[in-house]
Amino acid sequence: MERTAGLDIDPNSIPEVKLTKSRREICEKIVRICRHFFTKGYTARIPFRGILLSGPPSTGKTEIVKQAARKLVLMRKPIVRLKFVDSADIASPRWGEAENKLRAVFRTGEESVKTLILFDDIDCLMMERSSHLSKEWHFSIDSIIFHELDRINPSNTIVIATTNRPDLVDKALKSRLYEIEVPPPPKNELLEIAEEMIRSMLDSEAEIKAIMDIIKKRIEKEDLDLRDIQHIVLVECIERGY
Repeated sequence: MERTAGLDIDPNSIPEVKLTKSRREICEKIVRICRHFFTKGYTARIPFRGILLSGPPSTGKTEIVKQAARKLVLMRKPIVRLKFVDSADIASPRWGEAENKLRAVFRTGEESVKTLILFDDIDCLMMERSSHLSKEWHFSIDSIIFHELDRINPSNTIVIATTNRPDLVDKALKSRLYEIEVPPPPKNELLEIAEEMIRSMLDSEAEIKAIMDIIKKRIEKEDLDLRDIQHIVLVECIERGY
């Protein structure tokens, strides 16, 4: 059975996640930008087609976009939907099939419903054409994305892409998107995330303090990211029988 080109997600079904201060600021910025174009309209002189979130792995880029979609829906007007696109949904060994799937992603339907198209890890799908890693397949995909981006009206559809490797993203794509850097969370925010996660699983203040002490020591000695913190919390809770 052929895979769907993009997964339609009802933002109402996205569970609320408490973002840390730095992630929340980026999320609110995305909401402001999208709401402006969706409600105020679009001027053709502005070469805007969407947003590129760039930064290291485990910085919360995808979750930021999902929470932004959720916030837009909670504002009631306009009606907004989220289309999630993974490069694996597009890739196909059959000639022309990947291109057709990609074109289908941009067919968003009725204009009364505004659409956010999220391309997760877009560097895997659309690679810098001068890169030695790019193949003929990437050239074809790049061309289609450029044409489709130039055709969309940001009053109705906005593309948001994430990447861990901005150096691999084609410059022509960057010129069409507004880039926002998502840096690693600072240590105080990692501790905040850790404590919230621990408290969701444990009631004992003594156990919570014991695990937090371990995490504080490791953060001072190691360069930890969000997934590292989540893994440490999980391991410590399991080893304590929770």
